[in-house]
Amino acid sequence: MFLDAPAFSHLQATLDALQIQPNEKDRRAALHRVFADLMDDATLTPLFNYHYRISAPPGVNGVRLTPRGWFEFSEAWLPPPSQ
Repeated sequence: MFLDAPAFSHLQATLDALQIQPNEKDRRAALHRVFADLMDDATLTPLFNYHYRISAPPGVNGVRLTPRGWFEFSEAWLPPPSQ
C-alpha cells in the first residue's frame, strides 16, 4: 500500500504538528500511535536490527556473520578428515 498525495500531505502535517509538542511523553505517545496506524494499514513495514549469536558444531571453521547479520557461507569450511 502507498500514500496518495492527499494522504501524504496529511501525514506530513500530522508529523510536523507532533514534532513541536513540548511534552516529550505526549510527543512520543502520539508518534507511536501514528506509526502503529501506518503499520496496521501496511503502509510502513519496520525493519528490525537483532543481535544474533551463532554457534557451529565442533570442527566447523570460519563461521561468522556479515555486518548486515547474514551468515557468510563462503567462508565456512570443514578440515579434511584425519586418517
